[in-house]
Amino acid sequence: SLVIAIVDTGGDLNHSDLQSNIFVDPADPTDGIDNDDDGYIDNNRGWDFSGNSASLIGTPGFIGDNNPTVYSGNRFAHGTMVAGCASASTNDGIGISGVGFKTKLMFTKHYADDQPDNSNSYSSNLYEGVYYAATHGAKIINCSWGNPHPSGIAQDIITHVTMDLGCVVVAAAGNSNSETPLYPAAYDHVLSVASSDENDLRAWFSNYGKTVDIIAPGSNIYTTNYDDSYRTDSGTSLSAPIVSGAAALVWAHNPTFTPLQVAEQLRISADETFYINNSAYVNKLGNGRLDIARALTFQSPSIRASNQILVNSSGNAPWPGENVELYFDFTNYL
Repeated sequence: SLVIAIVDTGGDLNHSDLQSNIFVDPADPTDGIDNDDDGYIDNNRGWDFSGNSASLIGTPGFIGDNNPTVYSGNRFAHGTMVAGCASASTNDGIGISGVGFKTKLMFTKHYADDQPDNSNSYSSNLYEGVYYAATHGAKIINCSWGNPHPSGIAQDIITHVTMDLGCVVVAAAGNSNSETPLYPAAYDHVLSVASSDENDLRAWFSNYGKTVDIIAPGSNIYTTNYDDSYRTDSGTSLSAPIVSGAAALVWAHNPTFTPLQVAEQLRISADETFYINNSAYVNKLGNGRLDIARALTFQSPSIRASNQILVNSSGNAPWPGENVELYFDFTNYL
């Protein structure tokens, strides 16, 4: 009964390997009326924040629509590929099986219908999609996108969505073969996911660093594609929804968990032996590679430090040569 939101380019909602897992919100049936009084009409299968034309976005009178379906391939297919990794239908003899096993999918669309197929940018604000998902039934929000520029407002949204609205936010660490943090993956309260390859090594393209929480397969992944088809692709964009599907399994197995506990269970149960052949990246790919079976059975504390404060004896910022005191908050999430 859990819902994973795919905040992305939209999706092929009629794909034969996805359609049975599309979340349909009973609170707003298709009748031309805003039945749940949320400001969106007939938004029972998600929302298109970019609408028909990118040229209208930001203009007075621009409105999105209730159809997050994609109408072309290439970059528009991104959300469909992500969704398949998270929760393509299982045991149907068709195509692939998503990790989430019957977990429902919600799409928010952030590419306009007339946007060039080679466009490099989402045309509407993705954090609107994050907030929409959190207030319309999603429990896990997948963000297979990002940029290197942090925002205090975006962090506030993530914190609110996680701590107040009760959602797990999972995000891709990035594909720049870089230690530069990518956001939202590097924000507090986000489960940041890097990519491994077929040989259980860090994929050559995957970002790494101290803000990464876990690594998961992301190289040559066979998944759903636009127009009821399939394709093989690579990227942390595909690693993140594999972890999102795993998060759904963990939460279904432990329904009393908080969002932070779900994330910590995945992190603390990761296979740390991954580092035997990845020693150059110790402590830069989280706790190791995702291990779903272990995540469903492993029991351990998970103690994290936060709110580090370094002060002198007067409680002020220290000068060189002064004795200092270092304070932490330690939290055992499990």
